Amino acid sequence: FTAECAWPMPHTVGYIVQSVYLMFNILNTDIACRQKNRVMNDLSKVEMIKLILKMMKRCMYYLFFIATGLIIGNLIIMTLFPDKVQYGNFQSAFFKYARNYPMNNKSIESQWKYLEKRDGISDESVVDHDTIDVNLNPAAVINDTDELNETDVKRDGKSKKTKKKTDVIKILEWTKCFGHSCFPNEAFKNCGVHQCEAITDRSKLKQAQVVLFHTCKLSDLVEAGDPPKYRSPSQRWIFRCMEAPSLKWFKHQTLKDAFNFTMTTRLDSDFHVYHGIYTRNPDPPKVLPDYAKGKSKLAAWIVSHCRTHSRREVYVKRLQEHVPIDIYGKCGTKKCPNPENQYACLNYVGATYKFYIAFENSDCRDYVTEKVWRNAILKNAVPIVRGVYNNFKAILPPGSYIHTNDFKNPKALAKYLKYLDKNNTAYNEYFSWKLTYMHDRTRNKECELCKTLHETKGQVKTYKNIWNDFYSFKNNCYNYSNIAVKDFDK
Repeated sequence: FTAECAWPMPHTVGYIVQSVYLMFNILNTDIACRQKNRVMNDLSKVEMIKLILKMMKRCMYYLFFIATGLIIGNLIIMTLFPDKVQYGNFQSAFFKYARNYPMNNKSIESQWKYLEKRDGISDESVVDHDTIDVNLNPAAVINDTDELNETDVKRDGKSKKTKKKTDVIKILEWTKCFGHSCFPNEAFKNCGVHQCEAITDRSKLKQAQVVLFHTCKLSDLVEAGDPPKYRSPSQRWIFRCMEAPSLKWFKHQTLKDAFNFTMTTRLDSDFHVYHGIYTRNPDPPKVLPDYAKGKSKLAAWIVSHCRTHSRREVYVKRLQEHVPIDIYGKCGTKKCPNPENQYACLNYVGATYKFYIAFENSDCRDYVTEKVWRNAILKNAVPIVRGVYNNFKAILPPGSYIHTNDFKNPKALAKYLKYLDKNNTAYNEYFSWKLTYMHDRTRNKECELCKTLHETKGQVKTYKNIWNDFYSFKNNCYNYSNIAVKDFDK
């Protein structure tokens, strides 16, 4: 039997069976000791000590294998029946990271429709031009009466209902966003009854109701280190990314099934990250100025990435064969009068050029960045855009931009730009949207986020395999790698 204990069974079940058997064998040891009592009287002291040590050694073997069996059995139970185990830091590495912890509510299956080809774009992505709201999946909205309650207050003999402030939702920024905090200082200060607080101390993980991850910047993920080692059943995680899906992303496979909310540039994200938004102007101007006045040059482009997925540089090179385009930044030769001041440079470009090249580095669904709003529309330059047609139809004011898809080739676009350059009336038509709409500077994205987190409290859904499904390059972007340069003339 001692030999069998020294070479335990290879299977885990064997450890448990042996442990139980060993417990009974300890009792037999006691009986054996009593049978040897009469012999011990005849033994020398040295022999007696040897016999005692031998018995103690055997007992240590028994205790060791009992403890081993209990530990392995506990790990088996934790792995096979995680729902029955208390969450905590004692969990196995597989259980901590690879599983998305079960929640109280069943997961809501994703119903997103992905972009497959340019000609097959659905008009469902087009929203009303009066306003563009933060898009929240209706299935995720519930009424949380515990959080937003009303109390009767009697004043002057009359009953009046007033809203109490909600409990504070703490949002932990597990990663930074492009090396900085993901929220501005006091971002949630003026959010009314809905209260939220952004925290960056990762040691307060257990106190946070929401955890935010900026997933598309490798340096942010590296700085953050390992994923959280603890997650409560009610804690909700946000997948945040303001970049287009990429083929070269670092994909954290242990988190691929862990996210409950999306915060991206896609219009159907739970929280739409927009760079600009417009709404109907309650007091529109009756007359617009001449936006061509004082502009002596045709088109400009500020660019720092010279080789891109969308191969925008190829189209611009073709366009330059027919019209002058001044290129600023790392990829060009032009210099702003005050290159150290980015905003001064943008002001100069807007005041000098009639058109601005606002091509994105990736041609992806709903991917419209600050290039259009900050660099062009807000500087009173007409943006020239390229990419998924409905992206701009859904996000930009109607009639405010020129799309390359409306022209047979770069040469045809160049001909139209020359026409607008000589016809101020036609050029100013691209600003007529200001007679009806305005750039909305009153929207507060942080307060919209806080409000939605309160309204969806208790409701949980999970995005499965998010990097290869909802936010994959294949499902969202066009791949221009196999397109010849000559095809850009078509």
